[in-house]
Amino acid sequence: MIENLPHLLRDPFDVERGVVFFDGVVETPPVRAWFASMVSGLSAERRAELEAMTREPVDLDALGALPEHTFGWHYAQRFADMGFDPEFHLKACPESGRALERNWLYQRFAKLHDMHHVMLGVDISPQAELALQVFLCTNTRDPVASMFMFALPVFASRYGHLRRTARGSLRLGKAGLQVANLFHFPYERHYETPLTEVRRLAGVPLEGIPV
Repeated sequence: MIENLPHLLRDPFDVERGVVFFDGVVETPPVRAWFASMVSGLSAERRAELEAMTREPVDLDALGALPEHTFGWHYAQRFADMGFDPEFHLKACPESGRALERNWLYQRFAKLHDMHHVMLGVDISPQAELALQVFLCTNTRDPVASMFMFALPVFASRYGHLRRTARGSLRLGKAGLQVANLFHFPYERHYETPLTEVRRLAGVPLEGIPV
């Protein structure tokens, strides 16, 4: 885990190294406690509901067959557009499956990342990814986003377009304080709901928050 840190400071979007590093980090007691704090204000019934939804598998083929205006179709299309393998996490670090199984909060964190992208209308450029971390820091207060925040000035300088990064980070950081906590949002119950309606329910502008 630690041996990957110097490389990640140079290239924070090296996905495979990032998976290995963060899978190690989330297994430490302080970070497990931090994840647990993300749902500490919810009732036991609500936490159980979130865990059950988190454990539900995602069938991208079925979602891709939904009408094009639905949240589920947009989510499936995101993976198709990127040519992205949703199983990359397990393939990059097979032992991470055990970490995800033990810690449903970490599993929800990993599962929701691309759902947040769709909900917010955020692209996958480095500038937008960094701005998304600012949103997650202010909205869900997850530990990984908070770690990114500490190094945000360094990371932002590596990818150019500093004005876009700053503008997007400010916009998304402010939105994160205004939108209800998306870590608690029942994304899995809205695959067949129009994307604009899902955004309305979550309190996100209907056109998203482009960076």
